[in-house]
Amino acid sequence: MTEELEADQELISVEMLGDGIAKISIDRPEALNALNIDVLISLRDAVIDCAESDDVAVVVITGSGDKAFVAGADIAEMADMTPLEARDFSHLGQDTFSTIDASPKPVIAMINGFALG
Repeated sequence: MTEELEADQELISVEMLGDGIAKISIDRPEALNALNIDVLISLRDAVIDCAESDDVAVVVITGSGDKAFVAGADIAEMADMTPLEARDFSHLGQDTFSTIDASPKPVIAMINGFALG
């Protein structure tokens, strides 16, 4: 497992709502929007793209569906990881959240249901 893996862009959508508002949606409602490797990579990349865009003034992150914002880490994916892969997964999560935290644009979490993890 490496961070250079191609992320599945269908797991994240970015929509411009107007007035400089970019909405990033995590789109895994069947898994309560649990964070797996592809979601973390796609989310990090989407936040970077928004931060670098002159068209974006603020970023809103939400989860799709009506049950959960994010259910935390994808435990099913983690079950098959070696200890080193689990460490890398943890580092990827930390890197993703550090990227959100360091964004030069305000980032708002639009909580819509469970927020776990």
